[in-house]
Amino acid sequence: MVCRSCNPQPLPDQSGPLLEIDLAGRTWQLERAGDLAQLWDQLGEEDFGDDERIPYWTEIWPSSLGLGEWLAEQQVRIEGKLCLDLGCGLGLTALVGASLGGRVVGIDYEADALGFARINGPKNGMDGIAWLLADWREPCFRRGCAPVIWGADVMYEKRFIEPVSDFLSQVLAPGGVAWLAEPGRRLYEDFVDHVLSTGWDCRQVAARSFDPPYASKVRVPVNVWELRRKDG
Repeated sequence: MVCRSCNPQPLPDQSGPLLEIDLAGRTWQLERAGDLAQLWDQLGEEDFGDDERIPYWTEIWPSSLGLGEWLAEQQVRIEGKLCLDLGCGLGLTALVGASLGGRVVGIDYEADALGFARINGPKNGMDGIAWLLADWREPCFRRGCAPVIWGADVMYEKRFIEPVSDFLSQVLAPGGVAWLAEPGRRLYEDFVDHVLSTGWDCRQVAARSFDPPYASKVRVPVNVWELRRKDG
């Protein structure tokens, strides 16, 4: 069982400068350890193994902005439902989903990320989110339990395609919907081909571009994909 804890994760000892993100009609205030460049300098050789521990979670990526905007337009499909946020990081899209009335569980593989997410929930008036340290390669949820699942930028390599697809197959409820946001990676074309071949409907429902919250002069395209079971 790789659902390593359903109990609260330790709160961080310290955080970096507050990050403010305008999204879904309000400003979210996020505590974090620092930016990726700062944390990169603290990495050791052991952080670059098969399960690399690069702290991507400490940044808010454009895919999270695209997903948050999409969620804000889907309130009627979210309100009152159990919603799983895959790779929730600092918790931004989980916060947006909770503000829309979703019963949100934020899932991440990194305890440090969840430590900050636990701070960011109450800091933004969202006290009811559950934060779960888990590995989606070995789901610890009852089969078909979640009517809504979403994730932003959850795949960086082809080896993630089958675990994400398998997680959705096991956990998404009949008639449920999953939304994945990504920055135009070729990898997602392979993912779409895979899920279509394994009994899913998959279509692109949004395509927008965003100025990244980190230092960059280049707007980033973001696509949102909607997945449903063909038999659902």
